[in-house]
Amino acid sequence: MMKKFLTGLCCLVFIMSVGCNQSKSQQYQPPTIPDFSFKTLNDKPFTRADIKSGKKSMIILFDTSCEHCQHEMKDIGNRFTDFKNVNFYLVSMDGKTEIVKFMESYGKKLYGQKNVTVLTDSLRQFIPTFQPTKFPAMYAYAANGSLIEYFSGQHDVNDIIKAINR
Repeated sequence: MMKKFLTGLCCLVFIMSVGCNQSKSQQYQPPTIPDFSFKTLNDKPFTRADIKSGKKSMIILFDTSCEHCQHEMKDIGNRFTDFKNVNFYLVSMDGKTEIVKFMESYGKKLYGQKNVTVLTDSLRQFIPTFQPTKFPAMYAYAANGSLIEYFSGQHDVNDIIKAINR
């Protein structure tokens, strides 16, 4: 009796773990820029309506302590001229002080550029709204707001450039 119970329990755990892994890898990504409400580093509200029209956009969720985010931000900064026709919206759930330190250290080639907006998500809306699976989470959008490609985790900057230039 105990053997049947343990066998059944093991099967149940296996089935649940496979189901959880599939749902993470096949997670739905919104096909267009979803509605959101973040704040600029100056505490001004920033919503989907504030995204500049007529240009492609990259929305990037980063964590200031994430090494992959640090490398990705440096790589994008080093190739920034390849993104001259792209608006960047860099979003973090960390505090303003940490975000500024991160940008000064890893995003210094991006920080202060006219097509780069740094945003805070103190209400933690990004994850349930955009549904990322890893840091950094990068969303390349066409000028009309439709999703070109979602990048989960660190990627080669050349792949990002190819996607945004489609």
